[in-house]
Amino acid sequence: MFFDVEDVDIAVAELDATQARFETEHPRARLENAATRVYERFWSHFAARDWAAVGTIVSESLSGADHRRVVNAGDRGSRESVIEDLQVAADLGFTIGMADVVAIRGERLALTRVRAAGRDPETIQNDAINVVEIDADERLTLIVVYDLDDFDSAIDELDARYLADEAAPYADAWSAITQGYGAFNRREGIATTPDWVNIDHRRAVAVAPGELTDYVHAAWDLEQDVSIYIEAVHRLTNRGAVISHATRATSREGFDAEWRMVLLVAVDGVVNHCEVFDEGDLDVALARFDHLNRPAQRLENAASQIAERFFAYFAACDWDSLATTLADNVSHDDRRHVVNAGVLHGRDTQIANLQAIAEVGITDFSSTVIATRGACLALVQTRSSGPDQAFDGVLTEELGVVEINSDNQMAAYVTFDPGDFDSAVAELDARYLAGEAAPYARTWSFITRAYAAVNRNELPAMTPDSEFIDHRAVLTAEREDLTGYLPALWDLTPDVKVYVEAVHRLNELGAVMTHTARGTSEEGFDAEWRTVVVGVTDGDLYRRVEVFDEPDLDAALARFDELHRQAPRLHNVASQVSDRFLAHFAARDWGAMAEMTADDFSSDDRRRVVGAGVQLGRDVDIDNMRAWADVGIASMTSHVIATRGDRLFLGRTRFFGPEQGPDTFHSEVLGLVEIDTENRVVARVVFDADELDAAIAELDARYLAGEASTHSHTWTLVTDAFVALNQRKIPATTSDWVNIDHRRLVPIGTGDLAAYLSVAWELSPQSYLYVAAVHRLSSLGAVITHVAAGTSPEGLDAEWQVIDVMTFEGDRINRCELFDESDLDTALARFDELHGQTRKLENAASRAEHRLFDRSSTHDWAAIAEILAPDSFVDDRRRVVNVGFWDGRDAVMAKMRALAEGLAQVSLTVIATRGKRLSLARVRSFNPDSRREGFAVELLGIAEIDTDGRIAAHVFFDADDIDAAFEELDARYLAGEAAAYAHTWSVTSRANAKFNRHELPATTPDPVYIDHRSLVSIEGVDLATSVGALWDLTSDTSAYIEAVHQLTEDGTVTTQVLKMTSQDGFDAELRLTYVIVVEGNLLSRVEVFEGSDLEVALAHFDQVTCRDQPK
Repeated sequence: MFFDVEDVDIAVAELDATQARFETEHPRARLENAATRVYERFWSHFAARDWAAVGTIVSESLSGADHRRVVNAGDRGSRESVIEDLQVAADLGFTIGMADVVAIRGERLALTRVRAAGRDPETIQNDAINVVEIDADERLTLIVVYDLDDFDSAIDELDARYLADEAAPYADAWSAITQGYGAFNRREGIATTPDWVNIDHRRAVAVAPGELTDYVHAAWDLEQDVSIYIEAVHRLTNRGAVISHATRATSREGFDAEWRMVLLVAVDGVVNHCEVFDEGDLDVALARFDHLNRPAQRLENAASQIAERFFAYFAACDWDSLATTLADNVSHDDRRHVVNAGVLHGRDTQIANLQAIAEVGITDFSSTVIATRGACLALVQTRSSGPDQAFDGVLTEELGVVEINSDNQMAAYVTFDPGDFDSAVAELDARYLAGEAAPYARTWSFITRAYAAVNRNELPAMTPDSEFIDHRAVLTAEREDLTGYLPALWDLTPDVKVYVEAVHRLNELGAVMTHTARGTSEEGFDAEWRTVVVGVTDGDLYRRVEVFDEPDLDAALARFDELHRQAPRLHNVASQVSDRFLAHFAARDWGAMAEMTADDFSSDDRRRVVGAGVQLGRDVDIDNMRAWADVGIASMTSHVIATRGDRLFLGRTRFFGPEQGPDTFHSEVLGLVEIDTENRVVARVVFDADELDAAIAELDARYLAGEASTHSHTWTLVTDAFVALNQRKIPATTSDWVNIDHRRLVPIGTGDLAAYLSVAWELSPQSYLYVAAVHRLSSLGAVITHVAAGTSPEGLDAEWQVIDVMTFEGDRINRCELFDESDLDTALARFDELHGQTRKLENAASRAEHRLFDRSSTHDWAAIAEILAPDSFVDDRRRVVNVGFWDGRDAVMAKMRALAEGLAQVSLTVIATRGKRLSLARVRSFNPDSRREGFAVELLGIAEIDTDGRIAAHVFFDADDIDAAFEELDARYLAGEAAAYAHTWSVTSRANAKFNRHELPATTPDPVYIDHRSLVSIEGVDLATSVGALWDLTSDTSAYIEAVHQLTEDGTVTTQVLKMTSQDGFDAELRLTYVIVVEGNLLSRVEVFEGSDLEVALAHFDQVTCRDQPK
């Protein structure tokens, strides 16, 4: 609507009319409480001249005062005088009523505007401010009158009376708030903490977080006259209030304005937190206030509760009860520098010490929990006191780490000086790492290192694509990642120290923690605040950090669980090395990159257009990296597509310029990275972004040649299966193969996998599958995660991951079970279960050997003495590193003691057994500081036990001296348990030796040869023909006897391991059970069974040897 310039009066009138219509359609909620309702009834009774009713609504103790400067009724403070004045006014024809409610406090106080008018309102009309108060019976006890322009005095009166009554329990908070309003109206700074939080939630005129003070000063500059007051108090506690607040202002041009808002104010001596809301968002403000004022969860755990009981029993001198809180072997390690009790051991010693403390006048200990770790550890601050101590009653103060055992008894107490906080936290973390955190030692070790870095004002180690999300209601720094947030924090509080107060959740993914930060601002103000942190790790790097307000622990735990349910990010050692390498590239740290690159590094760029071909050498690669930086490549990221073992991964690598964001990049390639045993980059192969097939093939070939080589046959079958699937063929399976789908949403019926695949290929002809990760690989099969990517007939792209458990029989799949990608643990457990169904190779000798090394790792020398025979000896026949000959149990144990400190653990893999008393094992001893999968010593060891089951002999050989080891094993077997059937065993072992020389064993003229295996199942075929065919198909074949299950004068039942290399270079290993019958020096019968059909073979042996006996 527009008006001519000279029609300003008409325009103003229209504006007033529009405002009136708006207020009629959208009336502002009227302020009211019990006091306003009582006062309104009071004036209603006056209008009706119902003096009796007026008398009932006025307290006998009514007091009043009239502070008006001109029209003043004086201080007439009784019910009778008030009624008398009202009757006079009525007789004069006055109408009096409550025109408006200006402000309220609680339920009993109100500030109102009262209007009095004569018979001719045009000539006689007067408005005044009335402060009214009622009692618990809702009767008026106070009426104080002020001129309209004496508003500040009226507000002061209202607030003072509120402070003396309903606000009295929260006097400190209310005084701090009203003093802030007084300061503002005097144009003085409001008293706040140095780190006070201020945030504006209003939609139209929101002030940026932290800028409220600047906004106030700007308002003072713009307005000639501005004042604020509290209209209503909606919530008041000792921590703050929620209030409705009104602002009145007059501009320098003379325009008046008034507006309202809702304030959430928190105080800690002075204002430390303020949030502003629109007037209509009262419910939101109240909810926010309740959220912030939720009581902080008490810091405690089982250990702190035991400590609390311990100190309570001490104060009561209840030594018997105190003794129940202590373990028999409790230790107290006093590490204070001056007053120091040393180390005390045992419950009785500890109680005697406590009784001595009580006798010198210490009567009480108080404890405050500072930090907890799990259930069994707490860090407490303790103070001892007595009746005759200093004015504050405190004699000593110390920090103590409390540790309890599984019986909830105090097992250890370590004390520190109060100023030795860092040492106390380090002790707490070290004990946590050795105890409850041990299953997740890598995670917790990294987290403690990350906090140590922060306390040195250094950034913790992070992945290049790490994420930082701040869920707190008020952001303390406008930063999007830790690399920005932490330096901003150090700028504000240079001496800030952060420690973990409590660990709420810890697993292989990361942790949920509450941490406490303490620091002093540059202005000298001390501050302390708590934050809940969700930290997700990726090896020795942070991949994600999310922070929450302290009361939002439940939300943080829910978020952690959500992240845990998500499929774990593909990574391995190689990808982690690559991440660090790329981080060094972004920092242009060429020296660090060179250290991470192997001397014999090779790069093979197979891109079709811009491929650089093969380049060799570390220096060449670093020069290439420098060249990339020179042409504007600022950084690179690598998203892992597939991993193989620890040393290989395939990633999608993107190259970024200096100003590019995550969605804009120079180029993208597929990059294969391989590391060596020293975790250095040894090879890089680059492909065009669309050459996934070629990249996966290279990845698999390198895996087969490296970490998968020990199970090359299995891995070849896995890759062949995926090649077949991508050619729309069903992989080779046994006739009775098992296929089960355990997925929850789209399960395939048991046995229907082949039919499902055929339908899937029709629906998504462009689908492609590849192995993303290998979780387990053995001679039995594999556990893998595969990725399926495809396009539906409607053109929709989809990609999903599935976990497969695959097992093989010969060259065919005999079982395939599918799991959801989040059910990896279930799939691995299932694979272990299937593995467990195969017979474990062991006997009494191997079990004794395992016991020996188990006890050695715990230094249980008494148990070791029981395991070794008195005449036990060690004969080390290794060629270079050789410990010689140890003769006798005492000598053996003495040597073991000398070696025990240098070896963290020993692993045994049983290769072969002979009877009950002999075993041959591959022994690996690991150094405590060795790299993953590295070992200090590898050898072959024969263990022999005596008739009492004690180890009588050890004979060691070099790891590659397998023939000598088997020769010794068989010689000892022949001299021992096999002696009664020495001829039979000699014939059997000679036949095996002949086979390994590619010579046929000596047989009777008409030997029986039967192969009972389900796949080949042949009977009556000539043994020589069968063996010859095997030699023709393989370039290298050997066999060894793994176990002897039966040995008689007629023959043997053995398990033999057949190792073969095909003409194409693929290795295979078969485990077969043989039934062999001998006649003189010749074999008369050879029957072959599956390795798992031992019971069938034994029964068959009994049958044929009984049948062959002369009648």
